[in-house]
Amino acid sequence: MARGSDLNEPTSRMDVNALVHAIQEEVAVLNKTVHIDAPAQVQLIGRPIAFKRCLSNLIHNAVFYGSEAWITLNETPDAFLITILDNGPGVPEEELAHIFEPFVRLETSRNRNTGGHGLGMTIARNIVHTHGGSIQLKNEPGMGLKVDIQLDKA
Repeated sequence: MARGSDLNEPTSRMDVNALVHAIQEEVAVLNKTVHIDAPAQVQLIGRPIAFKRCLSNLIHNAVFYGSEAWITLNETPDAFLITILDNGPGVPEEELAHIFEPFVRLETSRNRNTGGHGLGMTIARNIVHTHGGSIQLKNEPGMGLKVDIQLDKA
């Protein structure tokens, strides 16, 4: 259920910058701001629908828990790097290890209007893994939660 990546979706060349800009437009209607620092194109081979879902889950979380998000796309000789940073409260250190577990919700009011089902981060992680990548979380001092995704080049 929480795999989040339709393995039947064919792989194709995708422009991650274009995916991030599309999500930026989605959150703009929520009066949230997403700042993007990226080269004109960041091309990689993957499953574009699944990868957009991954990025959408992460960016929507960032602007939900903070008022703004900063997305950085970089390319090194060996990898593509995606960083998502918010200005929210961060995540208690003891919760970081559990955030990718299914049905874990850090929003504790139990109000379905303010929290999801606890699958978004699990789905995002699984999609990154099916693309051969890694995802790490840490609290950024003076900001909020920082998500680092690394996708190795083939």
